Amino acid sequence: MELSETFFIFGAPVFFVVIWVFISFHIARNGWAKLANAYLAKSDFFGERFWLRSGRIGKLAGYGGSLFFGANSQGLYISVLFLFRIGHPPLFIPWKDIVRTTEVRVSRFPGVQLEFEKCSEYPLAITKKLAQSLAEASGGAFKLE
Repeated sequence: MELSETFFIFGAPVFFVVIWVFISFHIARNGWAKLANAYLAKSDFFGERFWLRSGRIGKLAGYGGSLFFGANSQGLYISVLFLFRIGHPPLFIPWKDIVRTTEVRVSRFPGVQLEFEKCSEYPLAITKKLAQSLAEASGGAFKLE
C-alpha cells in the first residue's frame, strides 16, 4: 500500500472527526454554552418528550431536526442529538425563568421566541406548534402569551 492510500484510509476519517468536533464546539459557543452555564441539567429528565425538533439559539446557532425537548411541571428540557452532542450538555430551564415569549418566524413557519431570565441575550426560537405542545405537557405551568 502506498503512503497516499494509507493516508486516505486512515487520515480522512480522522480529519472528518476533527472537523466534526470543531464545528460542534463552534456552534455551541454561539449560545448553547452560555445557556449551559446558567441552565445545565443536573439530573435525568422525567416528563413528556418531543423528538427531533428544530430550534435556533440567538441569531447564529440553528439546529434543524436535531433537538430533543421535554416538558414537565417544573420546566423545559433541551438536548441535542447524539451525533452533535459534543459541547452541548443537556439543559433544564425552569418555567419561571422564561420571562418573555414573542411571535416570530422559524424558517417558513409561525414560531415563538423564548427569552430567559439568566441569559436573555440568547433566546430560543421554536415552532408555535412545538411551543403549544410544551405548554400542554407543562400541566399549565407554562402559558403562551
